[in-house]
Amino acid sequence: PRRRLLHPPAGTAFTADWWRSHFEAAAVRHPQVRWTLLTTRGRDFAHDGHHLVAGGPRPGATPPRIWTLTDGDPDHERETSALANALGGACAVFGPGSPVFAPPWPDLLIVAGRSEAERARRLRADAHGHCLVVALGQGAAVPIDGVDLAVVPRGDVLFPHPRLLEIDFPLVASPSRAAARSGSLAARLSALPGPRIVVRLGAETGGPAWAPEAIEAIGRRVEASAARLGGSILLWSGPGLARDRLELWRRAFGRLAFEGAEDAGRDAAGRPTSQEEIGRALLAAGDLFVQVGAEEAALAELVATGRPVFVGPEAPRAGGASRGSPLDALRRHVADSVVARARAKPANDRGTTRPQEGLEWLCARAIESGRVRPRGARAPLRARLLAGGHVRPFDAPLSPEDRTGFPPPPPSELERVAAHVRKRLGMPDGSDEPVQSPAG
Repeated sequence: PRRRLLHPPAGTAFTADWWRSHFEAAAVRHPQVRWTLLTTRGRDFAHDGHHLVAGGPRPGATPPRIWTLTDGDPDHERETSALANALGGACAVFGPGSPVFAPPWPDLLIVAGRSEAERARRLRADAHGHCLVVALGQGAAVPIDGVDLAVVPRGDVLFPHPRLLEIDFPLVASPSRAAARSGSLAARLSALPGPRIVVRLGAETGGPAWAPEAIEAIGRRVEASAARLGGSILLWSGPGLARDRLELWRRAFGRLAFEGAEDAGRDAAGRPTSQEEIGRALLAAGDLFVQVGAEEAALAELVATGRPVFVGPEAPRAGGASRGSPLDALRRHVADSVVARARAKPANDRGTTRPQEGLEWLCARAIESGRVRPRGARAPLRARLLAGGHVRPFDAPLSPEDRTGFPPPPPSELERVAAHVRKRLGMPDGSDEPVQSPAG
């Protein structure tokens, strides 16, 4: 459709999305029919580029080939891995230092992290629709027109979009799935005296903001809790924690029944136990958890077990309660002003709201394209879980009474998202195949 300067499109008829919506509507009445739609932006499929869209049952019984791409953030790696495992199929994992992508393309690419989003969009353009791109989080999902499905926390995107799927809780694997794949290490940990207190350290706990005095204070609380409950302390630290900082935490806890990779031993093939298997084993064996650090997906993973979860204090701010530089404050002010203008509803001469155009339309386009990224309207996950009673603050040694009265965990969003992706891939519902992870 033709577009006038500073005005929205004159219509959506005969666009690629218009044709796709008609095919999808017709496919609802014929779910057993496999269909394919090939569209182009111009008159020449070869020179103007083309895009392929398919629907209906997936041909053959071959499981999908899945790639995951993240920026190395532990939360992003955890969420992409959970979704890939829920879908099943052969999975290859890629990060910031991975080589340039080349054919053959996968059936599905799951991307998380703003710094890797552009690589995912280039792959989608090069694949011409032969690869479904699912973006997790606002950083990778915006602009939404560049992906096939945007999975974003509710409130992080202002405007509705047909490819937008909003969630209220990070994507985490179900406790039953994690327990079934936890291996022999979980059985060894379950033999330790209970209750088993699993202390999970986030990557930020290795930063300079955590002074030795703060670490020792948390360690004394954990040690006193184990003494009161008559249990064992199991330490769960991520791979990003520096050895010297990890040693500070180890000394703070006193005697540990399990210290992570050094106590995990080797698997049946003689290889060192992987961090993923250690995590599954600790999730399965823990009777209560203490989370130190602000990683949202890690906290959601603990809450999904349905067992008591306590959260330590947040990392102290360096130099007091600083809110950032003047440049950050200016950026927030500009973003808030653009959002306010994009949401404005000026009246016309008759006193009714006129169609969005001019400066309002430009501001809305700046937000939609990702040039301006508004702050999310939702409260942080930690605050929401504390308000709902799903987690409790770890501000004193625990007693037996502190382990009771927790509500059931919030509903899992993983299966809802997996069902959307399965439908787009033409897979049957309820696929529960474990993911194989070849080196990639």
